[in-house]
Amino acid sequence: RSRPTLSTRARKRSESYTNLAVDVIRDRILDLTLEPGKRIDDKLLMEQFGLSKTPIREALNRLATDGLIDLHPNRGAYVRPLDLADVRQFFEAYITSERTVGYLCNTNDPDLAMDLEQIEVTLSAARVEQNYLLACTQNADFHLRLAQAMNNTYIYDFCAKLHRLARRISLYVFLNEPNSTMNHDKYSRTNNDAHNKVIQQVRNGDNVAMIDNLTSHAMLFRDRIVRVISQTRSQEMPIRPPE
Repeated sequence: RSRPTLSTRARKRSESYTNLAVDVIRDRILDLTLEPGKRIDDKLLMEQFGLSKTPIREALNRLATDGLIDLHPNRGAYVRPLDLADVRQFFEAYITSERTVGYLCNTNDPDLAMDLEQIEVTLSAARVEQNYLLACTQNADFHLRLAQAMNNTYIYDFCAKLHRLARRISLYVFLNEPNSTMNHDKYSRTNNDAHNKVIQQVRNGDNVAMIDNLTSHAMLFRDRIVRVISQTRSQEMPIRPPE
C-alpha cells in the first residue's frame, strides 16, 4: 500500500487546523463570548491559538456559510448580529424544518425513543443547574436525533445549521430575558412536556401528532425570542456594522 505523500500529509494537517479553528470560533460565538455585531480580530485568533492565516481564513468562510459570520470586503469578519428581521427569517426556515422532521421521522428506529429519553434527562439536569449553555446544546441534540431518524443527509445538514443558530439565539434569551427565573422555569416545564410528547409519539408511531407538536413547540420558541428581542432596550440591541 502506498504511503501518504508529503503534500497529502500537509493537506490533512491543514484540514485539522481548520477544523480546530472552526470549533473554537463557533463555540465562542455560540456562548456569546464573541458578541453579536462584534468584529473578529483574525490576528488575535492567530496569536491566541497558534494558527496560521490560512486555517483562520478558511474557518471564517465556513462559519459564514453556516450563517454565524458576515464577511465584509476590506473590513473583515463580523459576528452576525441578532436583529428582529433576521430572527423572523430564521423562524420561517426553522418551523418548516421541524414540520419536515415530524413528517419524515422514522419512528421504527429501534433506538430513537431511548436516545431521546437519555438526552432529555441530561437536558433537565442542565436546566436545574442553570447551565444554560449545556441546556441549549442538549436541546439541539434532542431535535437533531429526531432529524437523524429521517435518514436524509441533505435535510439533516439543513436542520443542523438551523440548530446551531438556534443555540446562539436561545442563549441570548437566557441571558437577557426579563424576570428570567420565573420565565425560565415556565419555559422549561413547557419544553419538557413537548419533548415527552414527542417521545410518546415516537413510541406510538404517530407522525401526524408529531408534526402538530413540533410545530407548536417551534412557534412557542419563536414567540419567546421575538418578545425578548423586542423588549431589549435600543441601546443594548446588537446592531449591524456600518456599511
